Amino acid sequence: MSYSVTVMNDSKVLDNPDGGVIHSWLKFDNGSADADYFGFTPKNGRFDNNIRGKDAEGLVEERNVLKHRPPTETKTIPLTETQYRQMMQSIQQFKGHLSGYDLTPDGNGDANCTTAANQILQSGGIDYLEGLQTPFGVADRIKGLNNHNTLEDTLDAKDRLDERVEQLGTQAQKSLSGAVNDILNGARDAVQDQLENHLKSLK
Repeated sequence: MSYSVTVMNDSKVLDNPDGGVIHSWLKFDNGSADADYFGFTPKNGRFDNNIRGKDAEGLVEERNVLKHRPPTETKTIPLTETQYRQMMQSIQQFKGHLSGYDLTPDGNGDANCTTAANQILQSGGIDYLEGLQTPFGVADRIKGLNNHNTLEDTLDAKDRLDERVEQLGTQAQKSLSGAVNDILNGARDAVQDQLENHLKSLK
């Protein structure tokens, strides 16, 4: 019996308004007719506070939600039976201790679709998504590109700032971090407005 996991990725912003804007998820095959899937999303919709950097209640997506969603990029990785079972167990543990959904994870137990998928892969010793935080970064990796897209680079810079603030621990540095986060949140608000207006125009 053969086992594999496929990284499924949708990096097109407005090509799938019914299924979602952009997304990363996983497809698991064990040789049976029906594949298993894992995806993580905000429970009450993609703009449920999370685009402003606040944690939203998360939801693990099931097979019937994801199996018909078309990806723009895919990468299939062979697994051993042990790796497959470790990942299946990790999914159940993830469901039992659900993370908050944060579009820009802070490393405090929250996750977005890409970092949640990475957690599941890592549980089976697969580091293919290591260091990525957005479907845009996933698309670049699958295509073998190193485009340093703006959003991925911005989140990486935020992570480095958060790490520096944690090291210094001073109120002044925390204020600086807050100011930078305000700037990032303002940029996300502008993106949100553009996406919402476009989605309304599609109705």
